Order: sequence, then structure tokens, then C-alpha cells
Amino acid sequence: MSNALTPEQQRAMVAAYTIPLPEPAFGFLVVSEETGQWIESRAGEAAFDADNLHAHAAAVSAAKDARIKVLEDALSKIDAIRNDIIGRQKIGWSSHVYPLVAALDEAGYPGMEYEAARAALGDNTPTPQPPSPSPRS
Repeated sequence: MSNALTPEQQRAMVAAYTIPLPEPAFGFLVVSEETGQWIESRAGEAAFDADNLHAHAAAVSAAKDARIKVLEDALSKIDAIRNDIIGRQKIGWSSHVYPLVAALDEAGYPGMEYEAARAALGDNTPTPQPPSPSPRS
């Protein structure tokens, strides 16, 4: 039985950790050979200046801060679940496992579906179907 992640699982984990950052509002810049000043190399885009740079830095910082807040909220929920398990010395599906899965989902870590998780652990046996209920007479 192998606990190694498949390439698809690895890509999903990288995507989950990636913080989407805003694109800068200014064009690609070069130094003019004539003047020695920074100039815009693509027509039609906003010129580079300190205001644009600061606005972009603020947008990147805000995106990171928002992601950090989501992760801190998830960790707080997971910590409370862990402390409850330790304090009670037992674990319950409705009081621990389901809230743990929900906290991870909210933080952007959806995990695998049941069959994929079983297969990743090396369990390829088919899922047994519950017996069908007998008809009432």
C-alpha cells in the first residue's frame, strides 16, 4: 500500500496553496536609450509611476491577507475539533469528522471523493452495496 500522491493530486495541492494575485495595471517598462528614463514599451497601457506600483502592491497584499484570514479561520476550527477530541477521548462523525471536512472545504482543500481516496490508499475492492429492503407484505 502506497501513500504517495499521484501527479493529479500533487497538482491539486499546488493549486490549493496558490494565492491568485492581481495583475499590475502598468505596462512592461524599459529604459530609454535616448533619455535614460523608464518608458512604457507597449502602447495603450497605463504608464508606470509610483501610484501604480503602490496600488499593485496594495492589491497583492490585500489578496494575501484575505487568503491568510481564510486559512487562520480554518485552523481555528480544526484546533477546536482537535481539542474536543482530546478532551473527550473519543471521536464522532457528526461532532468531529464532518466539521473537520467542512473546515477544510471552506479553506479551499476539498480532498478526494470516497472512491479516489480508497484507491489512493491501495484499496481497489468494489464498494459493497447495502442490501435492498424486503418488500412489505
